[in-house]
Amino acid sequence: MAALTAFAGTTVAHGQLTPEDITVETEFAFESEYSFRGEKLGGPSMQPGMEIGIKDAYIGTWMSMPLSRGMNAGDNEVDFYGGYVFAVHEMVELDVGYTYYWFPEGGSEREPYIGAAFDLPFDPAVYAFYELEDDILTLEASVGYAYDLAEVGFDGYELDLGAYIGFQHFDDSDADEAFYYGLSADIVYVLNESVAFSAGVRFAGNTEAPDPDQQLWWGSAVSVAY
Repeated sequence: MAALTAFAGTTVAHGQLTPEDITVETEFAFESEYSFRGEKLGGPSMQPGMEIGIKDAYIGTWMSMPLSRGMNAGDNEVDFYGGYVFAVHEMVELDVGYTYYWFPEGGSEREPYIGAAFDLPFDPAVYAFYELEDDILTLEASVGYAYDLAEVGFDGYELDLGAYIGFQHFDDSDADEAFYYGLSADIVYVLNESVAFSAGVRFAGNTEAPDPDQQLWWGSAVSVAY
């Protein structure tokens, strides 16, 4: 991230970029559980993140830090990712990127991905991920919808709804494949163009044998963009 920021400053100085070409987004989130692709990985945790965008490229980091200790608390996790988004049609954008998952207590994973987002009602998107260490192929489809609550008298508030479903194929596992799914609903208060507060509930689950799982939890966040 430091290298990318330095590159941005250099290119702006040479007139190749304008300040409008650079975006910075940060989020400070709390989740009462850590669930990933339908699997519970930990208990209550802080989950901050930061992303820098330069035109159509982006790079970011995200963390999960357990707030308790014990067998079910989960491990610390730090993710680094980057990618590039480009239009292939006036209604279709492709996103190609790579994520490095680092677990300070031990271990790491690498996962390239490619996805497509469509300029259609409910913002549909489809993604494919391939986790290299364990040879896991993941296919995921998602939709979302934001409803402006000003229409019913709550100025500055909106209701954000999301849903996703995914399929995983495991090459090195007793379970050859599994499905996972999730839903979310958040009330978002938009303070201004840069700052927003949100809180809501989430539900997720998976069909992975021999121990399918379901979770219901809540989360909240402060988001700052500039």
